[in-house]
Amino acid sequence: MILRVPVLSVVLLTLCACSPSGGVDWCQSGIPTVEDVRDFYSTDDPSAISLGAVLEDSYALTGDYKGDQRPQLLRALNIDPGNVTARQTLLNHCYDFSNDSEREEHCIAGSTEELMRLEPENGFFYFHLSVMAFKRGELSDALTHLQRAAALETVSTRWAEQANEFSAVLSTYTDDGESCAIYLAVNIAAMNLPRYGPIMQMCKDQSNEGDEWRQACINAGFALETRGRELITNSFGASLQKVMYEASGDTQNAQSAEGRGDQFRKVQQEYMEQIEDEIFDPEYPQNWLDMILEHGELQAMKLKLEESA
Repeated sequence: MILRVPVLSVVLLTLCACSPSGGVDWCQSGIPTVEDVRDFYSTDDPSAISLGAVLEDSYALTGDYKGDQRPQLLRALNIDPGNVTARQTLLNHCYDFSNDSEREEHCIAGSTEELMRLEPENGFFYFHLSVMAFKRGELSDALTHLQRAAALETVSTRWAEQANEFSAVLSTYTDDGESCAIYLAVNIAAMNLPRYGPIMQMCKDQSNEGDEWRQACINAGFALETRGRELITNSFGASLQKVMYEASGDTQNAQSAEGRGDQFRKVQQEYMEQIEDEIFDPEYPQNWLDMILEHGELQAMKLKLEESA
């Protein structure tokens, strides 16, 4: 089983579900509405526009604001071509472009290549480029991009960075207080997480195409597991290795990868038990985000567990 959302998002969603008012004492305002999306879209703030696009895509909105987020995201990038969050959000809509030339312009020559320039050591964007090439049938390019992704220093979905960015937007454009804004922002950022499924499917499809592809996928899984900044990335990396080792008949390494994935879930469970009182502190979400930004999610959990030992 792969972890689907960051632990902080799980914690805060649990708090919200358990509270009769729909939120803990310091957060009563509820989910942003269609009107909020309209307000976000009406600004010239690329971060606010991106937040509106994530909400519109994730909620069952009606009326004029249900549908295509791409024009708004392209407008955000016209305002600030260097806005990483707007470019990253657009990646989640790449296959909404039915026209190949538009997809090439906005998702490959545009967003992905610009993201690689803005964050050259983040392998996440090369993984995306690999999948895009694979879907176009350009298998040699897909393999090259996958190998490049596995060689880079880090793999980050930028979830924590987006949570901070969206928190600032909510504080600026809504009536939410700072504590409530970060509470909402971590969950909205979780809605904007990348889709790891296409990486797994690509590797499964290519697992019988020779040792080079199989080894590239194993290396990719190792990079995701050991250099990923979020627990969801670490967990997916272990799962990818397990599947690839099974495909090659390497039962021992497959079991080892599965065991490491189990260990990630154990750390998560121990961490959530350890902080069951701390999470009611309104300063907890921001303090935890700061730790994640400094150490990565898994290492931050281990540090908190060591402090309480």
